Amino acid sequence: MDPVLVKQKEYHRLAHVDLSAALKIDESRNERDVAEAIRLYKRGVERLRRALAIEIRGRGNEYDEARERQSKMKGSLEMVEDRIRCLETVNHLNSLEVNANNTNTRKQPQIPPRKNTAQTAVSNKKTAMVRPHSVTVAKRKPAVSPGPRIRPRSTGDVPPPAASGRGGQPPISSKVSTMKGIDKKLADVVLNELVDETPGVQFSDIGGQETAKQALHEMVILPALRPELFTGLRSPTRGLLLFGPPGNGKTMLAKAVATEAKARFFSISASSLTSKWFGEGEKLVRTLFAIATAVEPSIIFIDEVDTLLRARSNSDHDAMRRLETEFLVQFDGVRSSSECRVVVMAATNRPQELDEAVLRRFPKRVYLGLPDFQVRRSIVEVLLKKETGGLDGLSLRDLDDIAKRTEGYSCSDLTLLAKDAAMGPIRELNPEQIQRIDPKKIRPVFLQDFRNALQKIRGSVSVGHVKQLEKWRDQFGDISR
Repeated sequence: MDPVLVKQKEYHRLAHVDLSAALKIDESRNERDVAEAIRLYKRGVERLRRALAIEIRGRGNEYDEARERQSKMKGSLEMVEDRIRCLETVNHLNSLEVNANNTNTRKQPQIPPRKNTAQTAVSNKKTAMVRPHSVTVAKRKPAVSPGPRIRPRSTGDVPPPAASGRGGQPPISSKVSTMKGIDKKLADVVLNELVDETPGVQFSDIGGQETAKQALHEMVILPALRPELFTGLRSPTRGLLLFGPPGNGKTMLAKAVATEAKARFFSISASSLTSKWFGEGEKLVRTLFAIATAVEPSIIFIDEVDTLLRARSNSDHDAMRRLETEFLVQFDGVRSSSECRVVVMAATNRPQELDEAVLRRFPKRVYLGLPDFQVRRSIVEVLLKKETGGLDGLSLRDLDDIAKRTEGYSCSDLTLLAKDAAMGPIRELNPEQIQRIDPKKIRPVFLQDFRNALQKIRGSVSVGHVKQLEKWRDQFGDISR
């Protein structure tokens, strides 16, 4: 075997040993061992980086496997680094609290600390998540474990946005409070973190993707609005996969579906589930599905699903496998009930990495491709209409010129391009003019501003990636036009 491959495998093996040991400590929820978990995680990260630094140049099955191993190690590296940052924050805040308590004890030895039962209850739970921006040393409530963050509520608190109903529906919190058999702390996490109550996005807000919109209308919206019509062979699909190049509005489209179907929208990122709530993922998934079922019709949207439900390998951690299994079990529970009105929507840029068992659970697979000429033109038009001067500086021919020059750009690429072009009028001003000028007197955006921006903002999606996705679509996806 090529010595390069042997070296990569050895670093991968050593990293796996360190990360498995760190994970075992992490899951034990022992605050005293946080530093040791961080040390092992960091050593595992260092070994992953050394493995990734090895360049794989050869051809053949062994080299293809090595490149695939590198791709998976990159994903693991990102998740572990996120976890290290979380644990270091917890460790630092714990140290601050110990120092603060010691200082108070030295200054006031004759006065015992006042016991606050509400705070004690929070500090004793092993599911409290500490966030640096939500804590100050002077007023911080004791929260020392690295699990999900819980927002303790008092009777005078204003309920979080997730507690209020959408479209006249009863508040979710009122239903959840009467539910039995769920972890109330994790239920709070679902209400505060996963229920999306932002202003509703309509299909009309999204340019293009007409084929996808029509498919989603038939698969999700109509069955949600008229469930009595969709029984028997017309029973709706419970699993729907949105795939395509990044930056083309998969999340926006999922939100629009929830709005049009008048359904609750639960949104979770798979990478967040495997880092932010690491160790609590299985319980959180159970709680999420339980609440979504209780307040149906609901849509559970899983972003970056390839991170969570990718094809299994020997290098996967036990915790990751358990989380994956729990998700599939809960998903099967939704699919097996003919009366359940919960739809699971998932989004990915890499559908080819999904496990075959997962694909069977997402029988509807809708491709969201790059915007065509007309859609690119309308996106630029819509973006500029929001600005001072609007389209005053561009003719119809100018818009056509921009659309032609941006072939291969994603929706997010076009947004970045328009933002950079909109800076053109500002760049012409000197600092003194910027301080004094009336915003209404700033000149409109011209074609030359876009031409200048095109030299800096390039398309982010490679032709090879698009061809790979289109090939997968032709083999596994919806090919109706």
